[in-house]
Amino acid sequence: MVEDSRNFKDRLYRLPEVGMGYDCKFIVGKGEQVATIFAHKFLFAVTSDVFKAMFFGGLEVEECVRIVDLEPQGFESMKHFIYTGEIRFESIGHASETYLAAHKYLLPVLLNLCVVYIRDNIEDSEKVNFFSWCDKNRISEFDSLCLEYVTEKTYEIFQSNYFLDCEPNVILRILQCESMRLNSELSVFINFERWALAEARRRNIIDDRDQMATYFNDFKPYIRFLTMSNEQLTNNVSKSLLLTDEEKLAIGGAAVMNISPDQLPKTICFSKVKRKLRPEPRKRKSQYDYDSDY
Repeated sequence: MVEDSRNFKDRLYRLPEVGMGYDCKFIVGKGEQVATIFAHKFLFAVTSDVFKAMFFGGLEVEECVRIVDLEPQGFESMKHFIYTGEIRFESIGHASETYLAAHKYLLPVLLNLCVVYIRDNIEDSEKVNFFSWCDKNRISEFDSLCLEYVTEKTYEIFQSNYFLDCEPNVILRILQCESMRLNSELSVFINFERWALAEARRRNIIDDRDQMATYFNDFKPYIRFLTMSNEQLTNNVSKSLLLTDEEKLAIGGAAVMNISPDQLPKTICFSKVKRKLRPEPRKRKSQYDYDSDY
């Protein structure tokens, strides 16, 4: 008996390289990021029930399949995994795009490999943008990672070079956190205001006082104004461009007397329950730091 030096697995591994017998193609991506990826229906079908239904389940699917909700890199990586059972990620972005493909086509083993790689390799400097990506794609898999990072590294996030460029959904997620590593609620507000002013410049509304006072209404309910001191409210909050005169009066009134929430603007949080704040140890003090007993 003559033995082949290449076993069946090795020959299967060479299929993507040889490219023979392809019987379907995928056009993946949109805009300038579009790629044509060829494949074998049978191999895709035995790996994924979604592809099985597409190609052999009675659905009328043309040989050319258009996919606009995935990036070519992620789909190509999924194809490589389907043919070889192996994956090698080059970056968090690479793993993230592959995650979307594995999630869409129900490949749990590949999905888990993506999750493990991201959790083990993501750098702090990448996390804010990654969480924004998760929100945009409605991925909850990494919620605990996001919460832990914001809770433990709030101060570092606010002081980072990328904070002012954060997407609105990331800022909203930060403000919703019950626990932060900051000295005071005033620091939460001041840093939110820094971001909001930068966002207003990007939106070209910085000179429109009326629009400035209402544009960030979705964020204001998560600032706990009534946990600040009267001095903090007077010296900082009352001067903010992000609040209407009605909101400033309501905050000032609620700070010194009991007012029914029904009589107050819906855009303002009137809870007097303090956020769980823990001091952030630091070597130097910046202009955005505020002591809790200010």
